[in-house]
Amino acid sequence: VEVCVGTAWTTICDEGWDHFAAKVICRELGFSIAGAMSFSGAYFGAGNENMKVFFTNVSCTGHENQLLACQYDTPSTCLHSSDAGIRCLPGPGNCSDGSVRLVDGADDYEGRVEVCIFEQWGSICDTMWYTQQAEVVCRQL
Repeated sequence: VEVCVGTAWTTICDEGWDHFAAKVICRELGFSIAGAMSFSGAYFGAGNENMKVFFTNVSCTGHENQLLACQYDTPSTCLHSSDAGIRCLPGPGNCSDGSVRLVDGADDYEGRVEVCIFEQWGSICDTMWYTQQAEVVCRQL
């Protein structure tokens, strides 16, 4: 992973690097976060020796929209042999986490409720499903 800082490209140290950070970068690049994977030890090759390893101890929740919204330390004392990497699934995700929709109804105002979790649509179980929950979905639509 390379990040532009000012006018220079830098790499990220793999200390503290995890799948939450990978999710953030996949999202930032416009890819699906489902199945985002983190790699360490310069798995995809070491950065150019003229680059700095700028970020270290990156800590993300996985919900940030940009890497720079995560916590991190700078500068790093890591070598490029510790450069971090990621793998994202191709294409954008199917949906945004927390979104809801109605499907298979006679029109747009009725149907089975589906919710987006990990960029995938899924149905909601009707156990403990009452008018109050339906009202929340309707407000969200």
